Amino acid sequence: MVEEALQILLKAEADADLLVTDAKSKSHDIIRKAELSAQEEIDNSVAHGKSRASAMAAEYGSKAAAEMEAVKAETAKKIAECEKKASVNKAVALKKAMERIVRANGHR
Repeated sequence: MVEEALQILLKAEADADLLVTDAKSKSHDIIRKAELSAQEEIDNSVAHGKSRASAMAAEYGSKAAAEMEAVKAETAKKIAECEKKASVNKAVALKKAMERIVRANGHR
């Protein structure tokens, strides 16, 4: 009877060891799956972030290009106005210079 009880205890201990080993194995599998899932989620988030950043960069790039074109057009318009004023001023200055020369040399 003592020997039978000892055999039952030894079997119970072996079963308990088996259960602990099985639980550890399942625990490691769960942890590994969770780590893989977390890494996959991180990778997806990074890819999504890169995609959004690219889209935003393209959007802001096109807005900046449009703004630059508007500034160039406005600048060209102002340059044309300044050149027109300069041309008028040059004509007036030449006319005045001619008048001075004529006055200085007498009216011939």
